[in-house]
Amino acid sequence: MALISVISDKEIYPHSDETYAEELQLQEVLMCFSSITTTTTTTTLTLNCMICMEDKSLEEMFDNEICDHLFCLDCIIQHIDSKIQENISSIRCPKPECHAVLVPEACKEFLPSEVFERWNKALCETAIVGERRMYCPYRDCNAFMVYDSEEEVIRESECPNCNRMFCVQCDVPWHSEMSCEEFQALGAHERDPDDLVLMRLVEGQRWRRCPVCVVFVEKTEGCPHFSCRCGHEFCQGCGSAWSQSHYNCQNN
Repeated sequence: MALISVISDKEIYPHSDETYAEELQLQEVLMCFSSITTTTTTTTLTLNCMICMEDKSLEEMFDNEICDHLFCLDCIIQHIDSKIQENISSIRCPKPECHAVLVPEACKEFLPSEVFERWNKALCETAIVGERRMYCPYRDCNAFMVYDSEEEVIRESECPNCNRMFCVQCDVPWHSEMSCEEFQALGAHERDPDDLVLMRLVEGQRWRRCPVCVVFVEKTEGCPHFSCRCGHEFCQGCGSAWSQSHYNCQNN
C-alpha cells in the first residue's frame, strides 16, 4: 500500500510503508532526546589547612595577604584568641618559622567581636609607655588607665570604670586612714582592705600586737603590762619584753 505526501497544493508524491515507518522512528528519537534534562557538574575547589590538615572550601579559608601559608578560619581564630589570652598583642603567622604579623583590620570580618575588641585593647596597652600604664587595683574591675600627669604627683584617683577610689602611688584601694608611708610600712599580709579595717578597730580599742606570735592582745586593765596567750609578756607602750621598769615607759 502506498501513502501520499503532500508537498504543495499542486504536487503530490507517493510514500512507501517502509519510508513512513523510518520517519516515525526518527520522530520518536527526536522527542525522547528533547525530553532529556542535561545537568552540569561543578567541581568545588578545596585547600588544605596547615594546622588542622583538613581540606576546606575557599569560603572556609583565611584570606591570607601577608604570606603564602594556608589556614582555615576556625584555626586562625583559635590562634589569635590563644595569643591574646597569653597577653601577646603582636600576633604572627602560625607557621613557626614565619615572621609575618597579622593585622586586626584584616581579620575583623571573620573574628568574633569580643576577640577583635580584646586584640585592639591589648595593642593600645602595649603602645603606652610602661610607667604611664595603670590598672584598677580592685580585683573585680582591673580596668586599664593611663597616668597622664607628668609633673603633678597624684595620690588619690577614681577608676572611670567602677567609680571606686584608689591610691595611685601604692596601687591599692584607697587607704583613707593612713599615709602612703604608713601603708607601705605594713607587711604584705596586712594590706588587704579587710585588714585595714581591723587595724582601725585595733587603734580605737587600744589593742596591741604580740611581737612574738603577732596576735592582737586586748588590754583589760589600766596596767601597761600585756600577757599574750603564747606566754610572752610585753609593754603596751613600746612593745618590748616586760620588766618592772616599763611601768614608767614614756609611750604609755
